[in-house]
Amino acid sequence: MKKTKSVSTRMKVDYFLGINENKTRQESFWYYDYDVVAEVKDTKTNMIAAITPMGQIQVQFEEDGKIYCNDNAVKEALKKRNLTDKDIRELDFIENNWYEIRIYSDDIADQDAYNNYRVIDDVGYTLKETVSMAKKALKEYKK
Repeated sequence: MKKTKSVSTRMKVDYFLGINENKTRQESFWYYDYDVVAEVKDTKTNMIAAITPMGQIQVQFEEDGKIYCNDNAVKEALKKRNLTDKDIRELDFIENNWYEIRIYSDDIADQDAYNNYRVIDDVGYTLKETVSMAKKALKEYKK
């Protein structure tokens, strides 16, 4: 299910799979296995900034404890430990993933848009900060 939130008359944010509704889980960590978690669209230029989790996860939940990787780390944190973003920030990460922002035009065919995106240099770790970065990137973007 997709939820749309109007940010201004020019920028529109679409969150996917109910992600925005659970404010305790905004970190990229939770969405390791997702494709696009949100899109910001500039309705004036038809440019879209897709927010996508990238990278690998390796984490220990206890000092000198077992190392959990990728999906297993997320499952352990979510189902067995019921952790929140605050808890995640206190963990001992060996590697953590991040949100990447990919900008493309909504005016071209879907396959072309997927193949012709531009990745911006900044990365985010929380959805809120990454949405803000995506809005800024779209305002500054030159086709």
